Amino acid sequence: MHAWRWPRHADPRMHAPLLTAIAAFGAWAGGRQVEVGDVPRYTFQSAPRESVLVHSLEDLRGAPALFEFWGPNCSGCVQGAIPQALELQETWGEDLQVVFVEVQGAGEDEAARFALRQRWFGGRAIWTSEAPFWPGGNRLPMAVLLGNDGRVLWKGNPTAQSREIGRLVAGEVRLRRAPPATAPKGLRSAWTEFQRGHVGRASALLAAFERATCEEPTAQPDVVREIELLRRAIDGRFAQVAALAAAGHFEAFDARLEGLRSGAGGDAPTRARVEQLAASWSGPEAAAERAAERRLGRILARCFDSGGGGGAARELTAFAREHEGTRAAVRARDWARLAEPAPPEPARR
Repeated sequence: MHAWRWPRHADPRMHAPLLTAIAAFGAWAGGRQVEVGDVPRYTFQSAPRESVLVHSLEDLRGAPALFEFWGPNCSGCVQGAIPQALELQETWGEDLQVVFVEVQGAGEDEAARFALRQRWFGGRAIWTSEAPFWPGGNRLPMAVLLGNDGRVLWKGNPTAQSREIGRLVAGEVRLRRAPPATAPKGLRSAWTEFQRGHVGRASALLAAFERATCEEPTAQPDVVREIELLRRAIDGRFAQVAALAAAGHFEAFDARLEGLRSGAGGDAPTRARVEQLAASWSGPEAAAERAAERRLGRILARCFDSGGGGGAARELTAFAREHEGTRAAVRARDWARLAEPAPPEPARR
């Protein structure tokens, strides 16, 4: 991993007014400043880079999300905060989503080019230049940790409080693996099975509880709401898997589909639902998309390892021509554009 350095002829102190102005712009562009306890809401105009299922803050609910505010001209970000956050993402995997928010005005493409040169891509972190909220202050790096329910748990300098971030994430992961506190006693076992990935068993327990509840002439509205909450969670898991296929991410689709299949157990309705989902993405077109994505994955791995460059750009462009008409080709052209070497700076007089 390459550490960023201030340009040879630049004085870092000259950038302080720029950082202040950009921070003020970020606060205006991304909405109001958040405080601990707030539940911010935001819909991205463009989906964050390397995300498939995230289009709004609400899409991140169900697991903690760490928002890292950074910029290419922030040495503390480049040398400390971003590598640290990437390590957190690697450590926690699907139990945490790291979102890098570039706020120094570089823009989506230039921020992505910079991150590619630094060899930061290739993991589960996602990247955007849209600030969905502002942490406050005008210094970078800054970070905000959202809990499972989207509530702000912490904000501050991530390099100074890395242990606190880890402690809070661990606490949210423990809560995530337990049934909701509001779930009635009869639904808690269904929630436990769902959170273990046993979707079939969870669906069967939910159906049994719902039948018993419907026979009650005085079913409480809050119990009905809890039934609907679990049903939406189960439906949402199937919808997420379908969305991966629709976006052309068949490797992730196949992995999650297999998880649903093994989690269906002996529940016939769930097994039928899984196989129906599999059949809807099993034709020749899907096979071509799968083959293209597998090859693109290998090419991108080399591109990310090398930090881009002319060779990577040419390989991606050739792949896009060969697999014209696939979603993988569209993605390859995008990365080829970003991998192109930056034009040489004009000679100084």
